[in-house]
Amino acid sequence: LAPYMETGIPVYAQLMGRDPDLTAQGAAAMVRAGAAGINFNFGCPAPRVLKGRCGGALLKELSLMCEIVAAAAEAVPGTEISVKLRSGFDSPREMEKIIPALKEAGTGKFFFHYRTVRELYASGIGEREERFRRALELAGDTPLVLNGDFGGVEETLAQMERFSCAGVMLGRKFLSEPGVLRQLRGVSAGSREEFCRALIRHGLGGEALKGMKRWIFGSWNYELPGETQ
Repeated sequence: LAPYMETGIPVYAQLMGRDPDLTAQGAAAMVRAGAAGINFNFGCPAPRVLKGRCGGALLKELSLMCEIVAAAAEAVPGTEISVKLRSGFDSPREMEKIIPALKEAGTGKFFFHYRTVRELYASGIGEREERFRRALELAGDTPLVLNGDFGGVEETLAQMERFSCAGVMLGRKFLSEPGVLRQLRGVSAGSREEFCRALIRHGLGGEALKGMKRWIFGSWNYELPGETQ
């Protein structure tokens, strides 16, 4: 976590597991390390994760999800506990019980992906807007960040205003177009350079450094001021 902490930007540590005691210990360790908050992954649909009954598989075990959130909230009082989840495992109707229960257990923020686990990464799901709106209604005064199929800058900003959500989480769009985050947030070149220098101080170099420069600056060959190739 160290190079991320040095940027001054809040870092939220995401945990995945199904043992309330162990995940609570992990949450406490991350907070001691400087994490600003803890996020639990209750949405990953990867086969390997589902086989281990973690990630999205926990959507079928509502009481266990609530135990995990409650245990972490007790272990790190005053620290924001958030969850990333999908609209359900088999059906989006499952959110009707899941979101209120997790809210009651101590969830302080939701990161909501509109597809179900069964729907994996399918495109063309016709109920996207309806699912977003219903999730926002169920969350009530608890902040909810939307995730799933957001495009470029104009479309993302328009959707944020349209849904009056707490934010938008970019996944595959960021992978294909890293610059979209800079355009959305107006992140200064100086802050990006400081982050890159922090990575270098912690041992990043060679092809890995070039790759990170591609993500941070949009160029493999970006030269930091004062840097020698």
